[in-house]
Amino acid sequence: MNLLRFEIKRKLTGLLWWSLGLGSLQLMMLSFFPLMAENQSMWDLILTYYPPEMLAAFGLANAASLGNIEGYLIFSFIFAQVALAIFASLEGFNALSAEESENIADFLLTKPISRTHVFMMKVTSALILMAILSLMTALSTLLGIVWFASDTTLTLSLLLLFLSLLPLQWLFYVTALLISQFMSNLRSPTTLAMGLAFGMYFLYGLGAAIESDVLRYFTYFNYIDLSLILNQKPFEVSFIILAVLIGLGAFLLSYQLYLRRNIVSK
Repeated sequence: MNLLRFEIKRKLTGLLWWSLGLGSLQLMMLSFFPLMAENQSMWDLILTYYPPEMLAAFGLANAASLGNIEGYLIFSFIFAQVALAIFASLEGFNALSAEESENIADFLLTKPISRTHVFMMKVTSALILMAILSLMTALSTLLGIVWFASDTTLTLSLLLLFLSLLPLQWLFYVTALLISQFMSNLRSPTTLAMGLAFGMYFLYGLGAAIESDVLRYFTYFNYIDLSLILNQKPFEVSFIILAVLIGLGAFLLSYQLYLRRNIVSK
């Protein structure tokens, strides 16, 4: 049994729909950019006169203008980030619990493969799927830029933005993976995935709106802040360290818990 191939094959249809949905979302959002660029002075008045708390809640506190592609993406790309976070969280919640809910976990573990092999193949397949979805999101965004902002010069900040998608998904994935190890029966992983992604986005907006330094540490959207990337500003060292510690720590702890997990036969 090639577990990696099996895992990827059974999720290809879902990945296709996610890719089409995110691609359509990016094209739709970028289709409004010509209107923004045409009326740049009017839209920039919003950045000047809107309450700073309101702008911060939508991630626009660091946007210099909505009439250039970098400023516009600060506003529009957050929707893609949230969607990718939901996908990664869903993969994490389903990674090691789907077989239990489908009553095939005990069958899988009777095969001549170790729990370590099962765990690594699950994580590897999820990484491949997340990488593909990140790539499709990047390609659809680039296509939208070519169509609707043809005079835009592709910069290093755009490349860094696309490269940041997989690390962001990894943080949500390992967090959901770890949480799932403390739950004996996941009845609604989709609800949990949406709760995790939207919950962190809510904390992101709330923390920015009330200028809370504490809340900033509880949401991954601050760890990989697209406004800093697009404005070519450096990340905070504390966030980089935390992201590495969480990404590695949650992965290792999930692995140890899975090795000791009691797989109940049904």
